[in-house]
Amino acid sequence: MESKIKVKDVEYGDFKWQPNEDNSEFTLLAPAKITLTLNDGKLYIFTFKKNFICDGLSVPKAFQWFLPKWSKNNALYNLAGALHDALYANKGFGVFNRDDADAIFRGLLREAGCNRFHASTADFILWIFGRGHWGQDEYNTSKYVSLNIKV
Repeated sequence: MESKIKVKDVEYGDFKWQPNEDNSEFTLLAPAKITLTLNDGKLYIFTFKKNFICDGLSVPKAFQWFLPKWSKNNALYNLAGALHDALYANKGFGVFNRDDADAIFRGLLREAGCNRFHASTADFILWIFGRGHWGQDEYNTSKYVSLNIKV
């Protein structure tokens, strides 16, 4: 199944992260929000609480030359991974399916400046390897994110 979801606009606050010692996990230091306008015209406001943990973009080290796990200079790139983790941990908040979550991830990567090839490749890799993670809250942080929808 292919998603019809498209990211039309994105606004986000100041997300401050603290990496762990080996940069494998990143902890949010203060509450922050990201608002997406999708092609359905609705506003999707995701509120992240302090102490939300993510692993950035779950890219194996061997492929990080092609698609980095984390960016020191591109907050939206990092948010693509964080929001994708939140969507998967919360099973799309009962609003989005896996394909929608992956389409949002791909759209955010494009908004963050990734070219179509890199964003589509990341999406394809998710399609292959990410399916088993739907509904799994590896970092026990699903309670640290909420979704509010405005029509």
